[in-house]
Amino acid sequence: MILKLDKVALFIYISFALDSALKINAGIQLHLGIMSILMTNGLVFMTRPTSIVSPLLKDYFFLFFTLYCTINGVLFANSGFAGLLIYLLIACNVLVFCAYTLELIDKKAFEYFQIVMIVTGLAQYFAFKIFGYQLSFIDAEHYQKGSSVSHRLRGFFIEPNWYAIALTFNTLLLIGDKVELFIKEKPWITFFTVIVFILNGTLATVGALIIIYSVPYLKRSPIKGVLILFVLLSLLAAVFSFREGISQKQAGASALNHSSRVIPFLRVIEFQGKDSLTKTIFGQGLGSWGTLAVENRLSVLVFEPKVGARDGSEVPVILFELGLFGCFIIIIDLIISFFKCPARLFHLRGGILLFFICLALYPTFKFWMYMPYYFYLRASIHGNRGTEDANSTA
Repeated sequence: MILKLDKVALFIYISFALDSALKINAGIQLHLGIMSILMTNGLVFMTRPTSIVSPLLKDYFFLFFTLYCTINGVLFANSGFAGLLIYLLIACNVLVFCAYTLELIDKKAFEYFQIVMIVTGLAQYFAFKIFGYQLSFIDAEHYQKGSSVSHRLRGFFIEPNWYAIALTFNTLLLIGDKVELFIKEKPWITFFTVIVFILNGTLATVGALIIIYSVPYLKRSPIKGVLILFVLLSLLAAVFSFREGISQKQAGASALNHSSRVIPFLRVIEFQGKDSLTKTIFGQGLGSWGTLAVENRLSVLVFEPKVGARDGSEVPVILFELGLFGCFIIIIDLIISFFKCPARLFHLRGGILLFFICLALYPTFKFWMYMPYYFYLRASIHGNRGTEDANSTA
């Protein structure tokens, strides 16, 4: 076909590093990269329909989860169902796109992505610190609340946490399983990556990197493992110190913000325990959190009913909306994906672990469609090439 998919894949992937700068509000926030993926998938489907269908059949648990959400939403018919389903269907399109372009994208794309993240991150941060200018493409009032969000590096992302998620996943793709080689070959990218991690101040993603890179090296080479662990723990200490310096509350309570994750989870368990067995197993229906859960005061962040609202963590929301069965599908999917990947490709396994951590700590459901880096990791595990040579690009 005339369309040069390798160039298209490179452009689309890098576009996600610019996040809000390329978003258009059309009822839901559509990104230029997402619209490009949808159009490309349409063109590919007309010429090679198997390229669209095959990834969904190989990554069948994600398809099964999507089908379950669809059936669940139709049966319970909550007002927020349609909007959330659109986000999920777009995420399926991103999964498919990443699967058939996996062989066409190389490490240069991940390197360019990292450079764009670093440059935009530092530009946004110093524009605020030096000139007092708060860069904003969407919801300028969000940064006038006096919280730590206003003082953390976030690049062109609306939230520092979303910036950290994107940077961490891409770092896994970029470094792969050869940390020392990468540091030796790309010392400046390594240095500035550490700087933006510190100025971003997200503890969870740095903690995930410590687990992902320390444990395999401790098993393989204890001396190297201890050295890498020391470096990463120093990074974590620097991040925590940065958060403590800008926090208006006690450092530990503010930085970890556990109440917004734990309390809704405990309230959902209590609420579901008093409901029928059917609701406990299958939930209250996709899209019910913003109305039914909020009306019953299960959230500590959302106090007025709002269709399509999520909470501080996706776990209590999924448990409430999709029940134990919905949670079971996600957990089994992540377990299968984790163990399907060879242990030597620990960075791919680490991507699955990171996704679970993000699921537990952030409202990521609407963000899945902005995560091609995660779906490239999944494609390396479930995709057309398999995992034997996935390390050549990931």
